[in-house]
Amino acid sequence: MLNKCQIIGHLGADPEMRNSASGALVATFNVAVNYWFRDSDGASQEQTEWYSVVVSGREAELCQQYLFKGSRVYCEGPNRTRQYQTQEGELRYVTELYARSVKFLSPRSASPGTSPSESSFESDGAVPF
Repeated sequence: MLNKCQIIGHLGADPEMRNSASGALVATFNVAVNYWFRDSDGASQEQTEWYSVVVSGREAELCQQYLFKGSRVYCEGPNRTRQYQTQEGELRYVTELYARSVKFLSPRSASPGTSPSESSFESDGAVPF
């Protein structure tokens, strides 16, 4: 079996930070991935797909430090679907990419006080929740 997703896109907002039930730091952010195609009339069309990304541990700290709205990023890892219940009692499902590898593709100089460079990390894949 194979469950692997690879995306390159731009952050829609700064990463949100929280602690998991086990106390590990978790970063979540949404990535917009654009793609182009030709419609039946031959006109070029652009479509945007949004992905929810989850990163944990030390890697979450790095994401908080180096990623911000508009940052270009590469994320790789398995998709996982979880369910939750709303306050109204509705059952909802959400699919998230649990990033095992993240590469920061935007120059660090795009954020205040840093120098240009491409950075990345690879985790052991352990998700603490």
